Amino acid sequence: MKVTEPGLNTLIDNLNTLICEDSLLTRQERETLVRAVAAIGAMKARVSMKKGEAPTVARREKREKKDRQPDPRFPRAGHPWQEDEKTLLSDALEPVPDEEIGT
Repeated sequence: MKVTEPGLNTLIDNLNTLICEDSLLTRQERETLVRAVAAIGAMKARVSMKKGEAPTVARREKREKKDRQPDPRFPRAGHPWQEDEKTLLSDALEPVPDEEIGT
């Protein structure tokens, strides 16, 4: 059985429902279940701590630089603009008023 945080939450909710029902349990049984809920809460804290370690490992793996995959739609991606490309764009945008650019 895999111990997960949602599973522990469900178990705690079910036990709390039993504890709150006055006619179902004796005082001794109720005390035993309260201790069980406390123990499960401690297990839940441990699961949360372990979960906190996993992202650290993932972050270390993520830091490794991945090779750039070229996109055929943008063959010059990652390369600086050439002078003729800059003038082409400037010439195309020159007649457009500044307030209309970017809207």
